[in-house]
Amino acid sequence: MAYQVVYSSNVQEEIREILLYLLEGWNFEVSENFSDYLISTIDMLSQQPYAGRRHDLISSVREFRVKPHYLVYYSVLEEQQLIHVLNIVDSRRKR
Repeated sequence: MAYQVVYSSNVQEEIREILLYLLEGWNFEVSENFSDYLISTIDMLSQQPYAGRRHDLISSVREFRVKPHYLVYYSVLEEQQLIHVLNIVDSRRKR
């Protein structure tokens, strides 16, 4: 059974910034492909919530790499069967 996915308030803004960056730096197709890939990755995580590895410093947080430069940080709330997406970041930036 798939877990429900919820997003922290800042995640939608992060996604918008990433897509805008790809659109401005490359083109619509690159931005759209990344968007599709991100959606399919989040969908996969809803089916396999423990696919991501545990964060080195915060054991309740998991991370999953999307393409080479982006990381999805999320928590699995087992009792609620919920995945809480906490952040999506460019791994080339300082965290």
